[in-house]
Amino acid sequence: MTAIFNFARLVLSEGTMSSTPIQIKDKFDTESAQLIVNLGYPKNADHMVDMLFWCCFPNDPVSHVIYPFINSLSDSILSIHIPEFLEFYLSNKEEKMIEDIFEIFINFRGKKFRELVLSNCKTKDLQELFTREKYSLES
Repeated sequence: MTAIFNFARLVLSEGTMSSTPIQIKDKFDTESAQLIVNLGYPKNADHMVDMLFWCCFPNDPVSHVIYPFINSLSDSILSIHIPEFLEFYLSNKEEKMIEDIFEIFINFRGKKFRELVLSNCKTKDLQELFTREKYSLES
């Protein structure tokens, strides 16, 4: 299962722009994952939702490449991308993905991070997620 997002992005290669599309094809595609990570932030910002998706599968080889990068991002950067992830999976009624992102990032980083992510949630549906008991810090 892969996230449905536009993966094709321009890649800087030895100082020149090439139109090489980068897409993580499956859980074993660590080469593409490393290329995306190597772009660095903000050049790989268009891949953030996809990278968050792969972090929800910690036993997959791709996650081993992506998770350290995502986890190294500051709260202010990560908190602007998580609402996009939540919106996508809420609209597709994929509660398991939402549960995972709360456990792996939102609640793991604590109350201040939760508040920061919540402040970046622009819809009532997203804001409501933070009131659900199963997504609370205590669960």
